[in-house]
Amino acid sequence: MSTKFFTALAKGDDSYTAGRAAAEKVMKKLQGEKPSLTVVFASSFYDY
Repeated sequence: MSTKFFTALAKGDDSYTAGRAAAEKVMKKLQGEKPSLTVVFASSFYDY
């Protein structure tokens, strides 16, 4: 079993839009596989 690592960046006017955009980019890269770990770094500009 190998370790796969993906990243994505997204910007938006609100936290939902930015978070969804980043998640969609990573899910596309995963090609249907389920992630074992997800780490999110977000600006304090967004509502966590």
